[in-house]
Amino acid sequence: MNIRGVRLSYVIITLVTTLLFIASLKEIFLDGSHFILLLSMTLLIFPLLLVKRREWLTYNPHVFKTRQKWAKDDYLHVCLVIIGSTITYILSIDIDLGPILAAALVGMFSALFVPSYQNALYCGAFVGMSCSTFLPNLFCILLAGLLTGIIYILSKALFNGFGGKLGAIAMIGTLMTSFITGYYPLNASIPSKEIVHLLIFYAILASVLTMFLIHRLKRSPVLSSAIVSFSGTLLLTSIHSHSEDILSLMVMCASFAGMSSHERIPNEGYMIIVAFIAAILFKYSQPFLDNAGGKLGTIAFTSTMTTHGLIQSTYYLQQQLSVKQKHHRIKAKLLSSFQIK
Repeated sequence: MNIRGVRLSYVIITLVTTLLFIASLKEIFLDGSHFILLLSMTLLIFPLLLVKRREWLTYNPHVFKTRQKWAKDDYLHVCLVIIGSTITYILSIDIDLGPILAAALVGMFSALFVPSYQNALYCGAFVGMSCSTFLPNLFCILLAGLLTGIIYILSKALFNGFGGKLGAIAMIGTLMTSFITGYYPLNASIPSKEIVHLLIFYAILASVLTMFLIHRLKRSPVLSSAIVSFSGTLLLTSIHSHSEDILSLMVMCASFAGMSSHERIPNEGYMIIVAFIAAILFKYSQPFLDNAGGKLGTIAFTSTMTTHGLIQSTYYLQQQLSVKQKHHRIKAKLLSSFQIK
């Protein structure tokens, strides 16, 4: 595996997620009525960048110091990403199941019957979620699947444990394909203020439920996300007939965040923070890349990294405060001992 390719995949993933965050900040600013929200989200960009820097320097230093070769299994995973994208696209467009149900079915099938390759197939499913106006034919899907598969292999050791990583990889593949083929994603309008509370509620519910299935019931992350996405879509259709589409997308996005490991997001309490950030990014990123496969995962990926950075920053500040308090106690004891003498 070419070390330059690994470095390039890191740079692209970092760039895409950062640009999505900044684009959302721009929309919050243009909205004009949420100064506290704008200030809070602006400050959160620093924990996000901190995580990315730490990933480069600390988590996977061996990736940048050793040169690896592609294994036979790597080529198989690329093929599976292409297969997952093709099947999902056919189910979504030709059979008219829609992108969420199609991707969820691929995820459940892969987790139940080919668990060793479920991540590659689920990653490909996100490519296949692309709208037909963005990637209009199977050739575009095959190309996007191939490019996504390559990024999938190159980034194997990067950003592991963050929910939404597979979607972010898929989005990179679909965007690269759009530049090559000349088809570009559409833009959508920002959701109305009336459903913001529903976006936040279902984001919290879906992410926490997914985490519960993974860590409490010991189900695989892919199966847990697929189950939450599939059942959520069916339920929302009967509960919220006027806005079930956007709420279903929010549920699936949040389920990706819930796929995070405990090393990245320790518990359900922190997952609520992830869900809130994801709901905000989901709302204000609607004008960008609306029908690009992998966007939901990119939002979840950005949200989990931001929250992890916030956790690490808080932990660091607590350590520094503890050290200062310890020094003050030692100093106080020394002064008291001198006074006694």
